[in-house]
Amino acid sequence: MAREFITTYLYDAAGEPRWVLADGLASDLGNLPTKAFQVHCPSCGWIDFADSERSAGTMRREFVAPNSGNLTTQFVLPLPMIGTWSRNQVPISILTPVLTEQP
Repeated sequence: MAREFITTYLYDAAGEPRWVLADGLASDLGNLPTKAFQVHCPSCGWIDFADSERSAGTMRREFVAPNSGNLTTQFVLPLPMIGTWSRNQVPISILTPVLTEQP
């Protein structure tokens, strides 16, 4: 079964980067649960993002053509990130064509 990982990059009011990850089966319809992470420290000698994983709301993607679609987000960023990011039916361009599973 094909699996999708969708990453959304955001910047807060201070210009600090944040990111939210959704993953699910390519065949999943409806809202996908998302997780928020603090940005990894590029000069750190360890991987520090695993400890920062927190629930962050939902994301829905709808494909309208092989390389385009719409994205709806209902993010509620957890501490220490604080904030919401809600968008409805934002047009998106998909970097790789949507694959459909064959029976």
